[in-house]
Amino acid sequence: AVLLFSTLERCVNSFSFSAEQKPFLEGRNQLTNSTLSAMAEKYEQKDVNNNLEILRSLAVEIQKNSEFEIKVEKVSHSLTIEEARSKPTIGENDIVKKVHFIRHGEGTHNVAQRNWRNDPNWDGVSEPYTLDTDPKFKYQDATLTEIGEKQAKDLQQITEGLSPELLILSPMRRATQTGLLAFASHITAKKLPVIAHENAHERGGKHTCDKRLDKSKLQSLYSMVSY
Repeated sequence: AVLLFSTLERCVNSFSFSAEQKPFLEGRNQLTNSTLSAMAEKYEQKDVNNNLEILRSLAVEIQKNSEFEIKVEKVSHSLTIEEARSKPTIGENDIVKKVHFIRHGEGTHNVAQRNWRNDPNWDGVSEPYTLDTDPKFKYQDATLTEIGEKQAKDLQQITEGLSPELLILSPMRRATQTGLLAFASHITAKKLPVIAHENAHERGGKHTCDKRLDKSKLQSLYSMVSY
């Protein structure tokens, strides 16, 4: 899951995991290097390719030592409540867990990057949130914009029809805000435990927007989340 977040976070908006990994293991999956090449930024391509190969190699090792299988499926923006509730066809004695991966909404760093790249003098390489361009950490642990908040709230029409058992968030504020807004009704009703997991953290060090706040600060901001 960590590698999946790392490799595919910027490439797809949502995944459903059910119980079949054979397409992934046998190379019949649609998430090929060429497919990801078309979706990833050029400067990200090397990391995407490397992580994809690692993910595939680990999948084989995991499959050898487990009795369960995983199916990876891209879900469109037009996902209906009926589709979200649907269960995969399984054997009579099989047990299935369905996991939804959701991309965070638009963040302030996304807007900054878009404006930065639209500058006619942009060098084609630099970003607005590196140590060179953001020495004061203006974009540290970026939050959602109004548009990003709306994107998260728009998911409520789907999530309200689900019966989730657990919500796992990245501790990054943009991801935490997205999850809390998308599943607000379940959280308010105290029917959904919420955990922030450090291993869901986007790789940090290169961009100031990927440096999270201290856990004590995050806990004070989002008291309903277990850090």
